[in-house]
Amino acid sequence: ADEGLDHVTAWRKEHGEPAKAGIEPYSRAVKSFVRVGTPGRDARPAANSGRVFGFPFELVPERDPLSVKAGESLVVKALVDGKAAEGLLVGAMHKGDLKNSDGKRTDADGRVELKFDRPGVWLVHAVQMRRAPALTHS
Repeated sequence: ADEGLDHVTAWRKEHGEPAKAGIEPYSRAVKSFVRVGTPGRDARPAANSGRVFGFPFELVPERDPLSVKAGESLVVKALVDGKAAEGLLVGAMHKGDLKNSDGKRTDADGRVELKFDRPGVWLVHAVQMRRAPALTHS
């Protein structure tokens, strides 16, 4: 699956490492939004949905993602170390169709607009990769 990591492949090629084995230590940062109550009646908006948690890599919705209706869009801002991340591939997958979406790239402000074509549970996702410090083996 294309994760939008062409810059990593290009860097490895440019530095003579295209076939060299790599080590990929990784971490994940996940946010979940849960609706409590009946939508449209007693449900309250996710007041903290736009809160920045300070993760090394973070996707921050610019409005309550639980208020998005089918056919509407949601703008998400990608942050790396608290700064806008330009050029990241951000996609959305519907619970009933978990194949990777085509995705869109973030702009210079780290923003991307995603359209949700049907109701239901969605996963907004992106991968951010950077070179790890040299590892020493003992």
